[in-house]
Amino acid sequence: MNIDNSLKILRGDSFRISEFLSLRQPKLGEIAEYGDIQYYNMVSTLCATPTDLMVFLEDTVGVAYETCPEIVLFAIIIKSMPVETTKIIFGDLDLSKFSISVGEDGKTILKNPDGYVISEPMYQYIMMILRKMHGLKKNVKIPYNAAAKRYNLLQARRAQERNKRRANNNKDILLPIVCSLVNCSGFKYNYETVFNLTLFQLNSSLRSIQKEKEYEHIMHGIYSGTIDCKKISKDELGWILKNNE
Repeated sequence: MNIDNSLKILRGDSFRISEFLSLRQPKLGEIAEYGDIQYYNMVSTLCATPTDLMVFLEDTVGVAYETCPEIVLFAIIIKSMPVETTKIIFGDLDLSKFSISVGEDGKTILKNPDGYVISEPMYQYIMMILRKMHGLKKNVKIPYNAAAKRYNLLQARRAQERNKRRANNNKDILLPIVCSLVNCSGFKYNYETVFNLTLFQLNSSLRSIQKEKEYEHIMHGIYSGTIDCKKISKDELGWILKNNE
């Protein structure tokens, strides 16, 4: 499978993973109808690693998070996601119908009653595309001993409690970004046309404008004599985004 998909994602393409499975990129207008907080929660849950959900695995499922295969966690997650929840990305495919099985090669797969199979490579490809689309980083933290594991779980439980207390204070995620960009001279979209963009396109525009403004600030400082150009790295002396930005 092709792993260099950044340009296709930027173009807003859908990705056909197999004959039965495709990933689509919803536009901001669709996400607004879905609810941006709910959308981000759904995507981040789908892309979660055992490290992200260590408390859930340890306390609810009774599985050691550091040994839980990612595809197994995915199977647990999608069981509670009806097609209405994931339709915005996966279309009419009902992920909740997939269960853990074993392939002919003895490896773990996900299989539904119609015989459709999600293999480990397919799962990893899906996760790579989803994370790229939404700017998510894969989080893996393997404890090197029992004490480290206890510490990780303690910190995760504390974070979970803090998040519960903040749950009622959730605010719009995309509203401030859209408002700021639409009122920025370097952004070519208005309040009507911006909702035809994908999240990747919106976030790419945001990063590009931020990079250009940082460059202009540095150049102004150099020309006015307040910044020593010898102390500025080559990466800062340019407004083109790098691949890792």
